Amino acid sequence: MAITWRDQMSVGHPVIDGDHKALIDILNTFENLTRNGAAFIALDQTFRELAEYTKIHFAREEALQREIGYPLRDTHQEKHRVLVGRLLAAYKRFKQKREKLESEGVACDHHSYAELLGILNAWLLEHILQEDMKLKPHIQRHMESRLAAG
Repeated sequence: MAITWRDQMSVGHPVIDGDHKALIDILNTFENLTRNGAAFIALDQTFRELAEYTKIHFAREEALQREIGYPLRDTHQEKHRVLVGRLLAAYKRFKQKREKLESEGVACDHHSYAELLGILNAWLLEHILQEDMKLKPHIQRHMESRLAAG
């Protein structure tokens, strides 16, 4: 099921919210490709796009955490590392499955990616709605103090 951006998902920072929207768009593309039985090459390309954008997003988010003095920064960044590790491990399993299918002459199999898609969707929603929401009051205070300073 495609993810729809909702205002409740906003952490109150336009760049981070924009990143989250872009990640949702990439995931929705991945889901659409998966559901429609796209060739493995298209799924791999979209997954690589997601992985690259995730790295960029995590770097931006971590820079923001340093800037605002986020007290849970180390814990949050460790969660980023754990998530990346989980995603890469899951992708490796599915890549091995894909390679086996390709050796049997199968060019697409949406079932091979269905579980990976589930992990990705759960990760994104859980991370935004639980972990990133903890940033929101700190972002708001930082923005208010910048406005007051003038």
